[in-house]
Amino acid sequence: MKSNKLAVLLGTILCFTSLIGQRDISTEEENEQIRERWNLSLVRDSSYTFSKEANNLLRQTTKTMQPGKALCVAMGQGRNALYLARNGWEVTGFDLVDGAVGYAVEQAKKEQIELLMEIASFDTYDFGNNKWDLI
Repeated sequence: MKSNKLAVLLGTILCFTSLIGQRDISTEEENEQIRERWNLSLVRDSSYTFSKEANNLLRQTTKTMQPGKALCVAMGQGRNALYLARNGWEVTGFDLVDGAVGYAVEQAKKEQIELLMEIASFDTYDFGNNKWDLI
């Protein structure tokens, strides 16, 4: 009995694993769809409001840390990247959503904060090795 349940479980896992690997569209097309969806909500939807305050976990975590090099992954409009830069961190951020990155660039200019920002996806960004003190 246990071996039948195990066989069914393994068969189900293999089935789902094979489905995950199959795509009807390319990574580039998928990224473009993601970019467009988030540009609509983050940038073009005037009813959408987002917090401009840094994430509480980030604030608490970095409170006792010496500033160093930070990478903000999927940085959106840059609230966490801006917070880190204001607090002495050398910040690099990336996001697939060009409109959101553009907003972060504008905010950094207004506040005269130096940030390195890139429009990239998880698939294309070079994370490097041992480059970051905080991700």
